[in-house]
Amino acid sequence: MQLQRPQISKLDRNEAEFERQRFEYYASERASHFDDRAREAWELYHNDRDGTDTQYTRKQIEDLEEASLPQVSINYIYPIIANQRSVLTADRPSGRVVPVGGPQDKIKAYLFDAVLAAMWRYSLADAHYRKAMKDMLITYLGCMVVEPQSFYTQGKFRLSYSHVSWDDAYIDPSAKMSGLSFQDAESIIIARLLPSRKVMNIYGFVPDDRGQNLKTDESRVSEEQNNQQVLIRNVYEKIYGIYGLFNVPNETHDGHYVTRRVFAGEQSLDAFREKYQAKLVDYREGVYVRRRTIIGLDDLYEEKILPLTVYPTVFYTPDDYNSPFGKSPVEYMREPQKALNKFTQQTIHQASLGSLNRWIAPMGGIVNKDAVVKYGATSGTIIEYKPNPNLPNGGKPEQLQVMPLAAAWYQLGAEMKADMEYTAGRPSFVQGDPTGAPDTARASMQVGEYANLRPREMKARCETSTTFLTRASMEYIAFFADRESIVRHIDDREEFVDVPLDAILDDTKIIDHDVIPAVKTTLPTDRIEMKESLKLAMQQTADPRWQELVFEELMEQQDTAVADRMRKKYDVVQDLQSQLQQAQEENKKKEAIIDRLSTEVIYNKQQVAIVRAEGDIKAEKASTLAKMDAALGALDQPPKDKQAQQQMVESL
Repeated sequence: MQLQRPQISKLDRNEAEFERQRFEYYASERASHFDDRAREAWELYHNDRDGTDTQYTRKQIEDLEEASLPQVSINYIYPIIANQRSVLTADRPSGRVVPVGGPQDKIKAYLFDAVLAAMWRYSLADAHYRKAMKDMLITYLGCMVVEPQSFYTQGKFRLSYSHVSWDDAYIDPSAKMSGLSFQDAESIIIARLLPSRKVMNIYGFVPDDRGQNLKTDESRVSEEQNNQQVLIRNVYEKIYGIYGLFNVPNETHDGHYVTRRVFAGEQSLDAFREKYQAKLVDYREGVYVRRRTIIGLDDLYEEKILPLTVYPTVFYTPDDYNSPFGKSPVEYMREPQKALNKFTQQTIHQASLGSLNRWIAPMGGIVNKDAVVKYGATSGTIIEYKPNPNLPNGGKPEQLQVMPLAAAWYQLGAEMKADMEYTAGRPSFVQGDPTGAPDTARASMQVGEYANLRPREMKARCETSTTFLTRASMEYIAFFADRESIVRHIDDREEFVDVPLDAILDDTKIIDHDVIPAVKTTLPTDRIEMKESLKLAMQQTADPRWQELVFEELMEQQDTAVADRMRKKYDVVQDLQSQLQQAQEENKKKEAIIDRLSTEVIYNKQQVAIVRAEGDIKAEKASTLAKMDAALGALDQPPKDKQAQQQMVESL
């Protein structure tokens, strides 16, 4: 039995030192420019600053307690970000493959769509995508990775889409293409700390140098637990490679089998050909992604050149910052949130002071001081004091009055909340607050459309990153997939579609499928506006064909189970109408053939009658001529008697 699990080896000393220095450099740059801001934004969103379950640090809580101020805050960040997240994840973001060529491209594009959708569903990728969107909105970086699950699968192929936490992703600090998923990065490192027992269960060993000190763990584990963790690094780097397609002789059966490999150079390619007596069918030169899996400090678990021209790790960012260390929407709302916390503290503090009975009296003037301190705020408390004519008001205790807050103070709080919503582009009424909605439905739609400009721009950026994810998936499928496999896909209408991979793959040559990975998603408000426009179009047109097309498009915009059933019934009706139309066209063709044949039959009958008439005329003519010849011959002979001659003449 041959095990599929790779064997552990040691990295070359120079390579191990280089990988260590590169990871430390990436980690130090991220720690200097990103980690603190991202972690603070994460804690503000979750109301858990510094482990206090509030939006205050431990030092701030101590200061508030010393100043007798309330430790209360109202989290305005959470509902705004949750609303943005719901907008961005309203539709499934799975990739679409758009054909650009002829009919064969359309068929392959449809099959690629079905295969990618099936892989997306297998991985429960919707949940991973929502986590990536949450990371993006809070910390600036959302990350997903696609990997082939060919390990321990007995030859079956499946793609896996998974979320990568923002604090596990390390990007080349010099990368600038934030709008293109940082495809210009020298390398991308995904580093995780795993318990040593889990590492033993998965990889079969635990290294002597676990490398846990290279990565800071913020999961609140003890020092003893941290010492038991092992650093796992997946290092993705673009290098020169040769993509080869080979025919390899089959030792157990007649013939050969087809395999694909990517090599770092011509020397390794020639070594593979000599070792397996492989015939090179086709090849491509280019830049491909190499993945190194390093366990601990210098134990190399696997090094493989992937058949990818793009990184399998994609990053979602809310804005172009030309750096991996940009600012998230939460960071732009951080200062207004702090100001609102201060506003809430002062307002509650002022209200609490106004509800208390506070007194001022000369020192030693109050007789029952302890009772006043204990019950002074209670209505009906009697205060005993010593009169002193030398003091103002005879030494009588006076109640302190709290100055009321100005109306502008409360208006300031409302304005700060509105500023936060304006900064995020999510007015209160699009979050479900009817008090801030415009007076008319049309005005609400217009304001809602403007409110969705920023989420729509974010969604376009996310679609670009998902396109890279789709492209990597297509390249994985072309390389790893079994040509004899059939992928079962359940489409959006809950119908089963079986896709034979042999229909989209080719083992005779390396082909670049003439398809373009793309995505198409819409926002909820976009669908509402589209529905209104389609309804208006149906009312303004009298052409039944256009009404039918508009109705079909209107049904596609619906998201309910009733709409799904109507779509299915509508499809059945469309199929029956199409079949009826085809039958009617066939009947018309047959009727035309019958009319033509009938005309031909009539014409043939006429021709037959003419031929028969001509034959009768010819026969009659021949008979007449024969009689005439006989009569003329009789005239030439002398008649025997006059009576016979007379009879002959009469006969003529």
